[in-house]
Amino acid sequence: MPSAERNKAMSFVDYLIIGILLLIVAGAAYAIYRLGDALALRSAWVAWIPGGTLWVLGCVADEFTLQKKRWLGWLRWVLLAHWLLTLFMALVFYGMIPFSELFLAVADKFLLELILLSIIGMVAVYVALYRVYRHVCGWLGILFIVLGVLFWIPTPFCLLYTVKRWRRNLLLKT
Repeated sequence: MPSAERNKAMSFVDYLIIGILLLIVAGAAYAIYRLGDALALRSAWVAWIPGGTLWVLGCVADEFTLQKKRWLGWLRWVLLAHWLLTLFMALVFYGMIPFSELFLAVADKFLLELILLSIIGMVAVYVALYRVYRHVCGWLGILFIVLGVLFWIPTPFCLLYTVKRWRRNLLLKT
């Protein structure tokens, strides 16, 4: 009997962790949606679609960069490619697509390259977050990035603070 109770407790902990992760992802999607909406992006609603969150984040970061009269509108595409590669590799590793064994054999030969692509994708995510934080929050952007890299859990809260500050800045300008 004790092992059955332990399994129930482990199951509860698993559900609790999954629930917390879903809340964090939903919080980040909400914050990025609000930021895109504040910038009047036509595609802000895409933040509610998995993977679309990174697209809208890239659009917002590119928009802030374009406001400074520099054309660097490539970040949204890098973030979308990162999400698609991550999704594809997850489906391959879990055997959810046909010919997964073939893809795994190829992935074995190019494991270092796949790891490097994943690192490049994560760096692009943090570059986008830094652009948004730095544009809206100034020096707090550095603190938010450090918190996001060390403990990714505060990222939605940092984004929500950024949205609140951005809306306040818009009200002060009008």
